[in-house]
Amino acid sequence: MDRIYVYTKPFSEFSTSAHDAIRRLPANANDQFTLIVAQGDTGKVGFDASEALSNLFFCLTEKMERLGVKNGKPINFDFFSGGIYVKKETEELDSELKKYERNKIKIKKNEMLEKRTGRTCPPPAATVLESLLDGSELNQDAYFFLLNNCSYCAFVYPSTEYGRFTTYVFSKEIDVFFNDLESCLGDLDLIKVSDVAKIPCW
Repeated sequence: MDRIYVYTKPFSEFSTSAHDAIRRLPANANDQFTLIVAQGDTGKVGFDASEALSNLFFCLTEKMERLGVKNGKPINFDFFSGGIYVKKETEELDSELKKYERNKIKIKKNEMLEKRTGRTCPPPAATVLESLLDGSELNQDAYFFLLNNCSYCAFVYPSTEYGRFTTYVFSKEIDVFFNDLESCLGDLDLIKVSDVAKIPCW
């Protein structure tokens, strides 16, 4: 039978075996992190191992919003090769995303004005998510903003040694994510492990 493996630990322990982008996050030692890996009944790892696993991944991402999408296309992060998804908890995130877009429009207008007049226009004040949405980094301010305004956040790698769509989730309270995961499981087996070495890989 197809299986979902999950490994959950506080960041201080979790980070010792995580991929670079996760290990470098400016997280608190006690922030909860989870690794989610899929395995088909043939032994293949990854969410592309079966239709049921692909459907589960789609179900999960439908519960979240992907950050860093411009004109229908995801941006390429300098610090991470995949996509960042969030389940919003407060309206502050929407407000910050709108503020970021307004800033970008203001910057373009300033550039046009500077070309016409030769004068330098002061830039708008940076938003807390600017470094993230520009693709450069997830700094401490942006990390804690997401932690405090989202039920959970997910880093999804296109492919790793754990197969397609290897997913890392972080949250102050990871139970919200597990409730969503279990609502998408259907007949799939959920296996929780206490040792990351017990998760199958290539």
